[in-house]
Amino acid sequence: MSKYVETATALLAILLVSLMIVLAAQTEGAQQWKKRVVGVFFEDLDDIAPGPAVPSPFGEGMATWISSDDYPAEALRNQWEGTSAIVWTVDKRGRVTDCHTVNSSGHRVLDEAACNAITLRGRFTPARDASGHRTEYSMHRRIVWQLPD
Repeated sequence: MSKYVETATALLAILLVSLMIVLAAQTEGAQQWKKRVVGVFFEDLDDIAPGPAVPSPFGEGMATWISSDDYPAEALRNQWEGTSAIVWTVDKRGRVTDCHTVNSSGHRVLDEAACNAITLRGRFTPARDASGHRTEYSMHRRIVWQLPD
């Protein structure tokens, strides 16, 4: 029985320490520390990892990021087709954020599937401004949803 008590005590201690860390992170000083740490990992990389001034997708390119496997089951059942025009932001890390539809396919499920696939698979080389610092930029694409043969 003492083995169980020791395990429970250790878990409780870990839980209490975790709670203290979470509470400490809410203070203003901790928020400033967090900003400095994040800056080390992202902004300071500009100096040691210069990259191209223009974005370029990794791998085989965006054409391979959406396939017939991404066709929503509801759209297949209802035989829905259409073209979703989407726009998204590429952040300073090269990740897709804030994807949204600018011209609907006429079917919400197809528009959402387009953004979901781009957000999940989209990886870009971060763009650089004139000073060489990483910067965000927007991209757009039309996704044509056609029923598989």
